[in-house]
Amino acid sequence: MGGSGSQGEAAAPQTGHPRLGGHGDGARPLALGRPNDRRVLLALLGVAVALLLAGVIAWRVVPDAPSPPPLPPAGAAAESLTLESAEPAARAQAERWLPGARLLNASMQIDWPWQRTPLVGVPGGGWITFVYVAPWSAFGQADRAASLSLVLERQSGEVVRQATLGWETPPSLLATPEPAATPVAAPGGLSSAAAALVAEAAGGTAFRLACPELRYVSRVIPVGDPGNPTAWVVVYEDARQPDRHGFIVRFDAATGELLETGGEAPPCPEG
Repeated sequence: MGGSGSQGEAAAPQTGHPRLGGHGDGARPLALGRPNDRRVLLALLGVAVALLLAGVIAWRVVPDAPSPPPLPPAGAAAESLTLESAEPAARAQAERWLPGARLLNASMQIDWPWQRTPLVGVPGGGWITFVYVAPWSAFGQADRAASLSLVLERQSGEVVRQATLGWETPPSLLATPEPAATPVAAPGGLSSAAAALVAEAAGGTAFRLACPELRYVSRVIPVGDPGNPTAWVVVYEDARQPDRHGFIVRFDAATGELLETGGEAPPCPEG
């Protein structure tokens, strides 16, 4: 018979989709995040950005080492400086930088004349270099150290250059008890000027005068504690290989006993 709505007729399908929030058989709406979760994530992101900015600001603002003090006024030196005569002025400058600064190393450069005539004594040209180190800490940088390098002109006594450097790990020198104030060379030992002359007699003069236009610089360096060196090392340079020792002399600081000589300089030009 032509009745409407036969019992065998299939029911109309559901059109809902679970991803779009439909309510088909067994479908559940997708959770897009609760408001509290979003606020927590935004807060964490804000903290991370703030820490990053603080680190950048600290890196830009906090120096690796404290700045050097103003240069002292230039004064006429009575005579050309040696390590011993230059050290009091250098130490005073280091104390103005950081109280308790201690001498780490020192050297004296001697500029010899470009002539083949032997000299009596040590010429006055050249430079004195000192490096002082002291504990130092700043915001975010605890248990560190810093060093101050000073260069003095031997003839004028003027401090011509200074620079600072930060150390992540303090040198072992700062862990030892503070020694009594002493000059660079120990009393009774060889002075830096005497050390230069010992090296001259041990082959330095002959090395220089073979080609003085190329071998006109020597450096006098105390070995060990600069205030009480165990030995002196005198290095002669050859301008053709400034990164290598042309001639080196090492001897006992107290007795002058020769301990080592050697070098790797190329032969002097002929003529």
